[in-house]
Amino acid sequence: MIYMKKTYFQLTVALMVVAVGLMVLPTSYSQEIYTDKAQLNVSAEQSFDLEKITDEVKHHKHYENHSNETLMWMESLKNKKVFTGREYMVIMDCDEAYKLPTLLATDVIIYDEFEANIIENKSLGDGLKDVLYVKNVEFKKQGIISIYEYNPQNISVNPL
Repeated sequence: MIYMKKTYFQLTVALMVVAVGLMVLPTSYSQEIYTDKAQLNVSAEQSFDLEKITDEVKHHKHYENHSNETLMWMESLKNKKVFTGREYMVIMDCDEAYKLPTLLATDVIIYDEFEANIIENKSLGDGLKDVLYVKNVEFKKQGIISIYEYNPQNISVNPL
């Protein structure tokens, strides 16, 4: 009889722990939290598969002092596309990437301006680009500037 009470008590405690865990889970883990929309600018030449970018970070000399934590986070994101800006890389779902037009040109820089919610902002390390993960992409306009007019200050994160 004492053995049954002890087992019943252990089972009750275990079920309470699971119940509390399930109550906490939706608020701390499963909900995506979006920031206010930010205005972003990226090169309109093309998007890249995220796997190609992570491979480059692992093997290219330019990235030899990269943040392993950021690289592992990037590798955890699957089937994503990446656009590059002057100071950051922007990761998004494939369906979001198709909202941005792409064009190839010589002697000019074609860029896309868009708004999106920044879900995460991580650093690849000192002197390297930030990595933004975005959702809710809303294309605004495409611009063209000559390579001689290119100003790095034009390509930055500008919260609305």
